[in-house]
Amino acid sequence: MVAPAPEAARGTPFGPRLHAVATYLKTFQALSYERLQAALSDLFGLTLSQGGLMNLLRRAQGCFRSGRDAAIATLRRAEVVACDETGVRIEGSNAYHWLFHSADAVVHTASPTRGAGVVRDMMDGHRPAVWISDRYTAQQGHADEHQTCRPATSPMSSRSVTIPYPGACSSGCRASSPWPSASPTWLPRRSRPSAGAWIGNSAPSWSRRAAVT
Repeated sequence: MVAPAPEAARGTPFGPRLHAVATYLKTFQALSYERLQAALSDLFGLTLSQGGLMNLLRRAQGCFRSGRDAAIATLRRAEVVACDETGVRIEGSNAYHWLFHSADAVVHTASPTRGAGVVRDMMDGHRPAVWISDRYTAQQGHADEHQTCRPATSPMSSRSVTIPYPGACSSGCRASSPWPSASPTWLPRRSRPSAGAWIGNSAPSWSRRAAVT
């Protein structure tokens, strides 16, 4: 006859503080599992397998789920969304870190693909009024208007208008100009002012494309 395992045996011997430390070191300090093992051994004298560390981090995920769900719900109501993606290594394989940013929410997610399906899954049918991003193909067609992020384009590019939409984009660009007569103005990508509306080449490169009003 086999007795059922006691409830205490089904849990974990590690408390919330160790879960918090491991989560911080793995996510904010980007330690690999191997380096996280070494850090916990050096700091606390703990010997944990990589599988044990993975289980520990999975248990900690539940503490953040409600906040993540709330941020995604807010993002899916936003009228203006900025998005960017960058390559990362996950468990030895190439992958992508995606960032979605609105006025009231910032959502990070990882994916093995750089395809537009990541955006569609995140937005779940919501179509903002304006999408801010670079000119990468997977970033196109997700909103009624598209605003190209200025740092992602060449100063001489004729395919895009680089006046930032009011507010920050995911690359940190903001509307600014050192000239009193130059007022940065949002314009849809397909709208281009006349040649006389651009500040000349004597302006610093970061502000050459501000529209004069």
